[in-house]
Amino acid sequence: MLVAIIQLGTLARLPVINRRKVGMTSNHHAPYDLGYTRATMVGTTSCESVTAS
Repeated sequence: MLVAIIQLGTLARLPVINRRKVGMTSNHHAPYDLGYTRATMVGTTSCESVTAS
């Protein structure tokens, strides 16, 4: 019974992981892009401020 449950759990987890991975990739990619752009903008602003000084 335990083996069957583990197998079912593993088989059930694989599709869930695949689905989550796809979802996380899309969701993570958007915030990552936004965060990266924001970080770049902050860096550019800092550079401009330093240059202006």
